[in-house]
Amino acid sequence: MTDATAADRTDIAGNVLSELAAAFGIGGVRERRYLADGLMNVNWKVDTPVGAFALKQVTDVSLDRLSRNLGVLATLAGDGVPVSAPVALDRHSTSTP
Repeated sequence: MTDATAADRTDIAGNVLSELAAAFGIGGVRERRYLADGLMNVNWKVDTPVGAFALKQVTDVSLDRLSRNLGVLATLAGDGVPVSAPVALDRHSTSTP
């Protein structure tokens, strides 16, 4: 999604959000809020019955680089470094927005 307008970037399709919530087992989404602050990518705060979560749509790197970066974060988290560790999903369990 590198060519989307700012307006397109502020929302996430309800069906995609529902698929993500189901895949992560976090229940129905009560509220979502686009987070305008921050650099690159698109971010939302998602409130669910089991807690609040950050949802990020990566738009600024290739899939190969993203996989590498997420691998580094997972390794750092595993070594006890306080980072937001990624949560992996079966890549076929959600549709592309």
